[in-house]
Amino acid sequence: MSVSCKVVDRNIGKVYHVFTDFLSKPKEGEFGLACHLGVLTDIPCIGVAKNLLQVDGLESRAVHKEQIRDLHNGGDQFRLLGSSGKVLGMALKSCEKSSKPIYVSVGHRISLESAVRLIHSCCKYRVPEPIRQADIRSREYIRRNVLQTDGKAKQSPNSLMRKKLHKASSASSCTKPSPSAFQNHPCEDYEDSIAALFEECCI
Repeated sequence: MSVSCKVVDRNIGKVYHVFTDFLSKPKEGEFGLACHLGVLTDIPCIGVAKNLLQVDGLESRAVHKEQIRDLHNGGDQFRLLGSSGKVLGMALKSCEKSSKPIYVSVGHRISLESAVRLIHSCCKYRVPEPIRQADIRSREYIRRNVLQTDGKAKQSPNSLMRKKLHKASSASSCTKPSPSAFQNHPCEDYEDSIAALFEECCI
């Protein structure tokens, strides 16, 4: 699970947005991790997943697979409609070469249509670049700094991450990240276009 944050300095001030590598409405209560993170930080938050979360009647059956086959070009999309009649998110063909869609949902302070536009604008590959880079860099950090190399049994990065997330979930408060936390951001090439789009999309 990866979380990527970006801070852009503009004349109007600082614009925050968060992409989370999980959907925002995994339960019947419709308040998942991306929603929770957005509310705690008061930062616009978007849920992105590589696999379909099978809730409210959503299943990867023939109809869903047929809809995926109809996604021909990067940016093509279709709504994820639950059996309750509610739109739970959007399936998005994020780039031309991708054979599988990603799934986008609203977390906090942004509409679904704007979230899809913002996510698609960040995709060089199937996974949005901020999330892809967060995953690459976090795994590299764990490999270099966390995995034990002194003869003791090594723990997998996923196991270590789960333990750290479990510990973090017991925290009683969450604060906005400081701008210094985002220096040398991996997606600087996107900064101007993404910042402008985000200012337009953000509620």
